Amino acid sequence: MVSTRAGSSKDGTITAFFDIGTNAIRMLLARINRNHTYTILSKQRRIFIHPWLIEYHDTATRAAYKKIHTGGPEECGCEHCHNFALARDRIYPPEAENLFAMVGIDFKKETEVVHLRMIKPGLHQYTGSFHFVGTVENARDIRCDSTSYMAVNSNFSWQFKNSQEPVHGAFHNQPLVHVEFIAKVPWLAASSEPEQGATDIGHSCDVSDYRITL
Repeated sequence: MVSTRAGSSKDGTITAFFDIGTNAIRMLLARINRNHTYTILSKQRRIFIHPWLIEYHDTATRAAYKKIHTGGPEECGCEHCHNFALARDRIYPPEAENLFAMVGIDFKKETEVVHLRMIKPGLHQYTGSFHFVGTVENARDIRCDSTSYMAVNSNFSWQFKNSQEPVHGAFHNQPLVHVEFIAKVPWLAASSEPEQGATDIGHSCDVSDYRITL
């Protein structure tokens, strides 16, 4: 923990505290009152996921996800999405689950899921997305296209960008980071697998209008 004096006023000294960890930097701005108490003025949290530098607001993100009743696959209910939901606990690697917990994402409430293709019998390729409150601070310096996904392991890759699209009203027009991923997913549904090439265009389950719990 590192602290620095940011200024002073008649009510006390304003000080910034930096908690520098292995993967994240957190800044707390507080006023040290004359009666030896303190008042928190703002919190900022940053994480570096090569090559993205991201500021995130986990409290606001958790509040938004609590208002979302269900995720994209369950809301859609098609066989592609049903299979994704069945396999969900096998899809996200520990690194992804840890990040989701840190930034406030409920990993059972994907914004969108798309079935892309069968890789081989029993294994399929999907893409999907989440949103969380925050900003990719170095977005202008990073290429963002189909070649810019970073592999977490051999089955899961992702990329981060500032959201330019409307999403669920639970986020109340806050600045959002869009997490896109590509994953290899086992076919666990009882129904027959889609044939090779049958879903090359992709089956999209966009849930920008999925249910909200107020």
